[in-house]
Amino acid sequence: MFVSLGASALALGCGAAPSLPRGYELALRRAEGLERDGRHSAAADAYAQSRLRCGGRADLCARAAVREAAERERAGEPDRARRSYLEAARRWPHDREAPRALRRAARIDLVQGRADDGRSLLRAAISRYPDHGDAAAALRDLLQSVEDREGEAAALAEATSLDRVARVRSSALGDNVLYAIAALRIRLADPAAAERALVDLVDRYPYPRGGLWDEALWLLADLAEVRRDFRAVVRWLERMVAVQESSSIVGSYNLPRFDDAELRIARTWLGPLGDARRAVRAAERLRDRYPDSVLRDDAIVLQARAEEALGHHERACALRSVLAREDPHSRYLRPGRWPVRCGPRQ
Repeated sequence: MFVSLGASALALGCGAAPSLPRGYELALRRAEGLERDGRHSAAADAYAQSRLRCGGRADLCARAAVREAAERERAGEPDRARRSYLEAARRWPHDREAPRALRRAARIDLVQGRADDGRSLLRAAISRYPDHGDAAAALRDLLQSVEDREGEAAALAEATSLDRVARVRSSALGDNVLYAIAALRIRLADPAAAERALVDLVDRYPYPRGGLWDEALWLLADLAEVRRDFRAVVRWLERMVAVQESSSIVGSYNLPRFDDAELRIARTWLGPLGDARRAVRAAERLRDRYPDSVLRDDAIVLQARAEEALGHHERACALRSVLAREDPHSRYLRPGRWPVRCGPRQ
């Protein structure tokens, strides 16, 4: 039963938000209006005024400084914008705007050809704030800048150096660094080293902690497929789907790669490994575990092919009726698309 909470109860439970200083609020509203009107230089001046009236609150001061800087950029004043970004990062280093300010100042440096200064700011954003949402973007900017000017080997050296920073290794950014290392190793034609980096990622940042855990396992399967180790393909993918779980309270914890991995397992068993029985089981598992997956029709068709390979012709044909019931608009129901020759009623 839904229970309504009064405003006083919410305030006690969550804490009432402090009111904004009056001068700050008025300057902020004026700045936002000027920004909407496209008067960026005037908006920047107004945001500067709101910063002067922030009442010493770091969150308000830093936010106003960053918004002022952004308007300076839009007004075609990159040097003034850069100064405001850096002031925000220097004066309020513990505010959530600080890493964002560093990255945006770095972007100005890179655009204006000051690559060393820009990279230094990006390294600071990454090493000081590896758990911030902008850290991954800062990492991409840094590695792209190094690669553009010095090549893939230099970008790899940069990423490897970051992987040695303890604060980065223990953060949410650590798996991004290892994934970048693996991708660069692949492009440098060193798949064995790429695989080592990916295995390290999977072990150090397991599900659900690692945001790239499933992508790393998928790429490990790709590398195994290239060297035609199809049993390793299945092992890596099985490791991924082994963590599949659901909850009747909060719903599914499925990752986007799960049903793709299940289908790929089934295809690998049926194709390169030539084990139709295991292909049937893998296809059935996809259908059982992921009732809403858009790959269910692919699984049914693959299961039909596997049943036919096992000599179970009637089962293979019966699956067409299953598909027609579960997904009547499937492309596999069009003439000539069903993989098994069946009677007209099937």
